[in-house]
Amino acid sequence: MTECEECRLAHRIDNFVEISWKKNRIIGELESNIKEDKEISKRKEKRTSEIKTIIKELKAEVIQVTKRKDKLENELSLERKDKHIKELETELNSKMPSIKNNAKWNFSTGYHHSRQYHSMVFKMPTLIMLA
Repeated sequence: MTECEECRLAHRIDNFVEISWKKNRIIGELESNIKEDKEISKRKEKRTSEIKTIIKELKAEVIQVTKRKDKLENELSLERKDKHIKELETELNSKMPSIKNNAKWNFSTGYHHSRQYHSMVFKMPTLIMLA
């Protein structure tokens, strides 16, 4: 071999080593990128799982709060109705003494013995039905 051929061969070997080194460096970077991607995927899956769990818990809380709200609304409605009934009872009781003092009632028939208060007989059941 001549010197020129040896130089060319050495130059080719240097190029091959350099290309091989670059190839290995790129492969190493790709492998590390793949590892990072796998780690990121695991973290994403874990976070997604955590988020799904949180969503389930929040949905359960929303259902409980909605039920409680409905219950409280029902109680409030009942309290309003009870208050209205008590107001009607108070109104009825305020009218009853004057009626009791002025006439005798026959509660078995619902009729008044006095003609003067005969019209009141028809008002009483109406007030009781409203209560």
